[in-house]
Amino acid sequence: MTGFSWMKALAAGALMGAMLVFPRQAAESALAALQLFAVKILPGLLPFSVCALLLTAGHTLPASALVLLALPAGSPVGARLFQNAGLSADRSRRAAACTGVMSPMFFLYTVSAWMNDARVGRLLLAAHILSALLCGCFFPRWPRKRISLPYLSAPQAVAQGAQAMLTVAACVALGTVSARMLYCALPGLPPAAVAAAQSLLEVSSGTKALIAQDAPLPAIAACAGFTGLSILLQNASFWQKNGLTLFDLTKIALLRAAIAFVLCLAALPLFARG
Repeated sequence: MTGFSWMKALAAGALMGAMLVFPRQAAESALAALQLFAVKILPGLLPFSVCALLLTAGHTLPASALVLLALPAGSPVGARLFQNAGLSADRSRRAAACTGVMSPMFFLYTVSAWMNDARVGRLLLAAHILSALLCGCFFPRWPRKRISLPYLSAPQAVAQGAQAMLTVAACVALGTVSARMLYCALPGLPPAAVAAAQSLLEVSSGTKALIAQDAPLPAIAACAGFTGLSILLQNASFWQKNGLTLFDLTKIALLRAAIAFVLCLAALPLFARG
């Protein structure tokens, strides 16, 4: 067993143990995560996911076109579109960097509502999309070949979209429960540290926690750029066919988070004047 496999096994064992010690808190946090998913994530993500599958099914498109289709849909649609592209791991990194984004609806609807300011949602969305595209520039260009996507009927697209949503829901719940168990095990942690840890594990509830702690906008942009372990797990389930591991996606996400932080920080003076 490799060192990374040991780390995964230890983390899973620690989480299982914490859930047995704090069963009520684990169940409550899982329920809260699923409610957040059902109310704030699923309504925007599922329609985009199904539409993206229908738009691309049966077509042969360049990689750049798939990226443009993935950006408005969010994760894990981008990874889903590229899973049968047959790219090498090196060539896949650029696509993973550009498409490993969150749905624009998260910023325009959910974050704007939490902040009570639509302008903030638009600012964070702009930093998010630009950071993904700029992050892709750090990796080798994809080949010029066109990528053929299998044909899907409307019922098949709906079924695959729904299956992807189950993966999303499971990852959101897992990340939220992990954050709650960390807080239960270390009750002395400052609330800001708990919010930061939660954002690293699950970005939706983590972003909400950061907003509640009045975190600066660049920090929230970095949180969204990283996308959290739960989304990285979602994307990894599709990218593994192209040779990318969760560790690869984590390194890419850290770079994207750093770029998002810088972009948002640079835009704040213009945002304040606007």
